[in-house]
Amino acid sequence: MQEALLHYLWKNSLFKPKEYTADTGELIKIIEPGLHNHDGGPDFTNARVEIDGTVWAGNIEIHSQASEWYNHNHDSDRSYDNVILHVVTVNNRICYNSQGRQIPCINLSIDEIIQNRYNELFRSKNTIPCSHSVNKIDPTRKSFWLNALTIKRLEKKSSYFQELLSFTKNNWEETLFIHLARSIGLKTNALPFELLAKSISLKFINSQPGNIFRTEAILFGQAGFLEEDAIDEYHRDLKKEYEYHRKKYRLKPIDKHLWKFLRLRPLNFPTIRIAQLSDLLSKNSNLLSQTLSCSKIEEIYSIYSCGVSKYWNNHYTFGNQSTETKKYIGSNALNSIIINTLVPLMFVYGEMKNHNELKERAIYYLEHMPPEKNHITRMWKKLNFVPENAADSQALIELTESYCLKKHCLDCQIGHLILNLE
Repeated sequence: MQEALLHYLWKNSLFKPKEYTADTGELIKIIEPGLHNHDGGPDFTNARVEIDGTVWAGNIEIHSQASEWYNHNHDSDRSYDNVILHVVTVNNRICYNSQGRQIPCINLSIDEIIQNRYNELFRSKNTIPCSHSVNKIDPTRKSFWLNALTIKRLEKKSSYFQELLSFTKNNWEETLFIHLARSIGLKTNALPFELLAKSISLKFINSQPGNIFRTEAILFGQAGFLEEDAIDEYHRDLKKEYEYHRKKYRLKPIDKHLWKFLRLRPLNFPTIRIAQLSDLLSKNSNLLSQTLSCSKIEEIYSIYSCGVSKYWNNHYTFGNQSTETKKYIGSNALNSIIINTLVPLMFVYGEMKNHNELKERAIYYLEHMPPEKNHITRMWKKLNFVPENAADSQALIELTESYCLKKHCLDCQIGHLILNLE
């Protein structure tokens, strides 16, 4: 805790005075604090320090107590031989490097106000540590930080796309299919939907566009829903169609027991979601190019507003007839798919292909979509952070998950502003 605060103060030059007398008796003037090193080795690299009138360039090591130099075995580690200055709050031991050279050491005092504010943040038991202070921050500066977090969240999602691209051998169409399937499954059935999509090639599904019966047979079969004895006529027909493709292409279904129905609204049952995915795929054989060519958010809605085949209008599961209703994918679910799958794909695709207009369009879509409603956005609304659009809600989710929950207040611009309030 204390060392993290020292790193923060040093990185941002929030220390006074700028001149010190080291334990070696040398006069120290700080010119450049250096670059924060998050990998192995000294804490700050490429620093510039004047020592008794001579400017030195090298590394800085920071500890709460000087004796930690030996606790961490820096005295025998040659990668610390180019440390030109040791910064501590308690100088309780003279330190030498592996060459026997004494490392000049200075005591860095911490401003009491900053120390108290940091203690309050670090020890807070609230999900949002700064909940008692955040409204003191200028709204414009908070807005700048949220804008940056929107981009940060989009960039973070590129790692998952990289994994999928590796799996699909850089096939963007297949990558979209897998991510889309996962998104349609919502959190509860995201994994089995991903496994389902990975179990079958989209190229094979698209070989007969417009044939929703064939698409359903393949997807329900690969999902494991056609393994048991026929329940009704439609189930039997799907089984027959699937068995043909299964034998011909040596298909292997996933385990049906992976699917979760418990505590789900019937409209979110995986059977209905698979039926909606089947409808979407049978009507659109080239989703990637269609998605990337959209210039308006309304066009995205038009493509992805899928329904179900006739059988599913009066069924939620095989064999159990229900009141007939048109089961179009809901607006909340559709918005979630766009926000969590299509927009990140457009952004990452634009980044990898050096297509800046596509990245800007992805952000534009977020800015013109309604904000998400979940426990995170409700929590921030109580603190007068009212998201106006999906870009704002995505930023608040990123802020909460990457900073607040991890107590990374020193890396957060809001935390920085709170620590330095006048």
